[in-house]
Amino acid sequence: MVNSTGSDDIGGVNQSGDNTFGNNAFWFEWIEFTNNPSNLTQAGFDVTDGSISPGATIYNAGGTDDLDGLVDDDSASVLGNDVTGDRSHFGVRVTTTLNVTNDGTYRFDVRSDDGVLLFVDGVPVVDDDSLHAPRTRSGEIDLGTGQHEIVIIYFERTGRNVLEVDIQSDAGGDYPTEIALQDADVSANAGDDTVNGRGGDDTIDGGAGDDILDGGADDDTLDGGADDDTLTGGTGDDVFVVSDGADTITDFGTGETGTINDGDQTNNDFVDLSGFYNATTLAAVNAAGLGDNFNSEIEMLRADAADGTIDGVIGGTDYSAQIGDIDLTIENGGASVTGSDLTFDNTNVVCFANGTLIETDAGPRRVEDLAIADQVLTLHHGYQPLRWIGRRTLDAIDLAAKPALCPIHIASGALGDGLPAQDLVVSPQHRVLVRSGIAMRMFGTEEVLVAAKKLLALDGVDVLADAKSVQYFHMLFDRHQIVFSNGAPTESLFTGPEALNALGAEAVAEIAAIFPELLHDAATAEPAAFIPEGCKQRRLIWRHAKNGRPIVKA
Repeated sequence: MVNSTGSDDIGGVNQSGDNTFGNNAFWFEWIEFTNNPSNLTQAGFDVTDGSISPGATIYNAGGTDDLDGLVDDDSASVLGNDVTGDRSHFGVRVTTTLNVTNDGTYRFDVRSDDGVLLFVDGVPVVDDDSLHAPRTRSGEIDLGTGQHEIVIIYFERTGRNVLEVDIQSDAGGDYPTEIALQDADVSANAGDDTVNGRGGDDTIDGGAGDDILDGGADDDTLDGGADDDTLTGGTGDDVFVVSDGADTITDFGTGETGTINDGDQTNNDFVDLSGFYNATTLAAVNAAGLGDNFNSEIEMLRADAADGTIDGVIGGTDYSAQIGDIDLTIENGGASVTGSDLTFDNTNVVCFANGTLIETDAGPRRVEDLAIADQVLTLHHGYQPLRWIGRRTLDAIDLAAKPALCPIHIASGALGDGLPAQDLVVSPQHRVLVRSGIAMRMFGTEEVLVAAKKLLALDGVDVLADAKSVQYFHMLFDRHQIVFSNGAPTESLFTGPEALNALGAEAVAEIAAIFPELLHDAATAEPAAFIPEGCKQRRLIWRHAKNGRPIVKA
């Protein structure tokens, strides 16, 4: 039931554009003035409804649990805009919601210096609007069970900074003994709130009620809380939090500083939906036997979003029992955000190849969590520092145009000796190590590298021709290495000409800028193991399949 506005980033002496409207007892808006007002109207307030008058500058805004200490000398010197340290000449608007459980007559005692006006549900209850020394004025109002909006406007011109509020009810009410309002059942974000964060990196938690939250400019975090909320991030890279109720994000993707396919979740709008669309819920939906079978979590999410609402209902079939209780509408400019506009970068829902576990000195880690300098276990050279990691995302349009790029799915145990330990998805050209006596007889060495697309003769290895999206990762070391992906030995990025062509121009340019020597020596780069010609790779795998031999010998 609160209507609050954040401060503008205008460079005040103590002013900050970063507002936090959180789970506090009170929210406040702090204004400064250069005139010498004698009443609240002259100070910049509308005394008819307790709002801040148009044209007044909000220098600070946020939440507090200490109403009685909000305007003391220490707070005023921090929140105000006085170059000389003068702690006077300011105004503050305070808002909260009082929860009443027993009907009764409630008295509010307000001690102030200078003017103050206290509203309950829009009705002025305590009016002491003048210049005066510290004194107490009281007012009464009958309140029924439920929530009641309290708004306090106050100004201080000279003298002492005092604003203290107590509450007491009759014998049948909640507070037969007088207590401080800040100790009563009050919450700033209860009820239906309207908050505009304006400039700065704001954090706004709407709490219960049907809230309207607008982050304004810059990078904001918006959580509507319970009930049905409307969230607008404004410009900047905003974070939206999914809570109970039917929520709507109105401008997802507006004013982002990056793209939604560069692997950086911080340079775009973001809402974490991985709690609903993950490996567990994917398996549950596919096992439900209701007619749908999805290849990835992101494919399932996009199918759910196709009708304009993310609610567990896919193509008319209700999977909320498997996916969970979510009711979210994501829009930009009135149009639903669907399909390839929902990615791992902006939803944290994985595509194919995300989630692959790579062996490191810290144990198995998801490939998308790796960073430069991480120590990765290699087959021949122990732990080696990761020099570069890149990713390339292909959507359904890309895969339809170039079906040769469709991912290869290697089922758990398909390579023999229990490998991979979990299903593994790789690009068609990604090479897997073969270690066997058949390889020794054919090539004079036990270890050879074979492209994943050459493994299709093996049971459990298939092309995912109906994949709707895929994200491929490329790890680069000082030299070509064999690493362990879901336990299976696979290659790192090989800087030979064919591999570089598959990366895309942007990734090649990045590698060239960081490691010009690698591209200079690409034609003579040494592979980590022997790489047979394509037809011989196929023959090698055919012999393993025919004889029922694992391609990875223990």
